[in-house]
Amino acid sequence: MLRRLCLLLALFCFLSACQKNTGTSNQLKIAVIPKATTGAFWQTVYGGAVQAANDLGVQLIWVGTEREDQRSQQISIVDAQVAN
Repeated sequence: MLRRLCLLLALFCFLSACQKNTGTSNQLKIAVIPKATTGAFWQTVYGGAVQAANDLGVQLIWVGTEREDQRSQQISIVDAQVAN
């Protein structure tokens, strides 16, 4: 569990460094892009991400595909979040 939390924190740090500041909001936005949004594991990851976002006072953006095998949609989601 600690390893997963560390990996999630590392992902938050990486994605926060990629976030563009448009000057319209001072609140940091962190996008979490899971491999899928369904399943017990990913729901647990979501719960941890929500808790971490609340603890840190950041806005959580949770976006992903419904199934893990939707690779082309996963790529599109990552591209869209990097562009934002």
